Parts: sequence; C-alpha cells; structure tokens
Amino acid sequence: MAKKKAAVAKKAAKKKAARKSTQFKKAVAKKGAARKATKKTAKAVPSIIVPTAPEDPQMDRLREEIRENWDVLNVQRIKAEEVLDEWRAELLATPGVTGCHVGLRRVKKQIVFPLSFCIRVHVGQKLQPNHPQLLQMLPSARDGVSVDIHEASYRLAAGLPPEEACEAELIGGIAIAFEDTTANWGTLGLCVTSNEKLVMLTNKHVAGENGNAIVQPPSKVVPGGSPIIGKVLAGIRNAIVDCAIVEPDGSRPVKAGIKVGASVLPGKYEAGELDIFDQLFRTTVFKIGAATGGEPIRIGRVRTINGSVTIPVFGPLSSQIIVDSINGNSIIQGGDSGSVLIKQVVRGNSIRNFVVGLVTAQMDGGLGLVASHFREVRNRLGISIS
Repeated sequence: MAKKKAAVAKKAAKKKAARKSTQFKKAVAKKGAARKATKKTAKAVPSIIVPTAPEDPQMDRLREEIRENWDVLNVQRIKAEEVLDEWRAELLATPGVTGCHVGLRRVKKQIVFPLSFCIRVHVGQKLQPNHPQLLQMLPSARDGVSVDIHEASYRLAAGLPPEEACEAELIGGIAIAFEDTTANWGTLGLCVTSNEKLVMLTNKHVAGENGNAIVQPPSKVVPGGSPIIGKVLAGIRNAIVDCAIVEPDGSRPVKAGIKVGASVLPGKYEAGELDIFDQLFRTTVFKIGAATGGEPIRIGRVRTINGSVTIPVFGPLSSQIIVDSINGNSIIQGGDSGSVLIKQVVRGNSIRNFVVGLVTAQMDGGLGLVASHFREVRNRLGISIS
C-alpha cells in the first residue's frame, strides 16, 4: 500500500512539474512574442532621430589621462575654481570681458596634453597675445593658475515674432510671448507640475511679471492681437536663474512632451543633472526651441557646467551651463529663450530625455547657448516633471 501511495504521489509530482514547465515555457514564449511585437511597433512608428556628434579624435587620449591622473587633476581643478571665485567679480567688471569658467587648457581649440586646468576668460574681441591692451587687462596667470582667453559674446535668445501658427495644444517647443509686447517672443520649454497641476515653463524675460497674460502665437502687429492662453504664476530672475511658470487658462488642452516639427520628441522625460565629466568628455546635448525646433535637431557639446557670462542690458549670470555648437553650425536663434536643454540616453528601445537646463541666452551667431541648471530652476519654482 505504501509503495502504491508513493508511486501515485510521484506521478502527481511529475504532472505538476510538467504543468509548471509548460506554463514557464508559455510565459517565456509570450514575453518573447511581446518583445518582438514591441520591436516591430518601434520600427513601424516614425521616430525623431537626434544626430550623433562626430567623434573627437582627442577623446581616447583624454579619457586615458583622466583615468590615470584624476586625483591630481581634480585637486588642480578645485584650486582653479577657488581662485576664479575670488577673482570673478573683478574679472567680469573688466572692459571687454564677457564671461569666464574653469576648463582644460586649449590652443586653437585643441586640448593641450598633458592635461591641466586653467581659468578661461571670454572676451568680445580676442587680441593678439602681446597686445598692450590685453597685457594691461589680463594676466597670463592668477595665483599660480594659468589664464587662457576665448572669444565669445552673449545676448538673450528672445526674438521678434515671426508668422507663427496658432497651436491647438499647449506643448513644449511652441512660440509664446506676454500680451503687451510685439518686440520679443520666446519658447514654452515644457509643461511641468506645480502643486499637482500642469503649468508651462519658460524664462522670466519671455513671460514678464507675475499676473502677465501670455499669448500664443506671439502678436506680430498689435499688443493684445493674439489669443491668451494663461497668466504668469511665478517668476524669478537673479544671477543663477531666469525662469517663470505660466498657469494655463483652460482654453486649450495642455500636453506633456516637446514638439519637433509635426511630431513629438519620443521617450520618457525626467529631471537630470550634468556633472564635471559631462564637461570634460564634452557630452552631446540639445534644445528644441520655437525658432529652431524642426528636424534635424541641432546638437552641441557641453563646454562648462559652471560658467559666468555678462549679457548686455540683462546683467551677469553665474553657475551656468555653456554649450558650443559643432563644426561651427548655428544651434540657436532669437525666439529659443525658454526652451529646455536635454541630455538624451538611448539603450535599445528605451529613450530617456533628461532635462538638465533652461536656455536663457545665445552666443553671437548662434554658435553656442547659455542655460541655467534645471535643478536650480526646479528648486526655486517648486516644480517637477511628471
């Protein structure tokens, strides 16, 4: 009897194991089929492609030297930042100086090896190294830290209103302005969350003062000539950020995402941050503004994550992200103020758009841009990306 019971139990266990094995195989097959379907769907849906930056021929050597000597280089970087912090106010008050940051030494835009950090001074017009005016204004070194000179001028990235269409939805990347102006316009950067409600993020110099009515499209002919979409809820402009949020009035649907031409930038949107290695390895970033929001997307490389610039009429900005264009191509135009700066990470079918900055200004000729760190904007306005 005992043997018979054991045989029955053994047979039942085998059947149970077979059922489990079959279920497991079916589940695996189902997941595999789902993955294949997802891949087919992903291939079938037209996707916006962010261009890939050309490889910097110096990058392999740069990575190797940083890996081997980072401890020494980092001590040197920290000292240079401390020297610049003490010198910054005096330096930015010097005639002709438009900005400054700490970076690797370069000659004719090429990194100098072995690596060393220096203070890079931005000037409106670069003079010859032995020019008397240059020697009088700027030393070749400050407290043991070498000084390099870089030619760049900056201005706000607002612009005169073009013939913009009236958008059916309020979404990132479209043109907006405050009601009582025909002089300048900017970009609705992204719809974000404030106190569990969707609001529209842009620059304060685009939106103006609290309570201002915001219109879309910007009025080209007379103030008040375009439909109102909301009012300024809060705005902050200081030496670190230039930001504002607009509360929609309910006249149009509010949509998450950023418009690129007739499509929407695919992927998940998240708050992100740049660090010193994004600067050293010249991470590729992009923005989608109302003036330059079509395809192909215009990309640039991070020059610094801690730059200072002086903007005519507007004043100084510190702790800024500065991005250079690639191959001398324009990456920004008037009207792109208020767009968000994005670092995109793609792995397989996963696309993650990390919002790292809020664009405020441009270099002359559109050869670069200036953006406040998104963490600073987020903390001051109390917003999040949902």
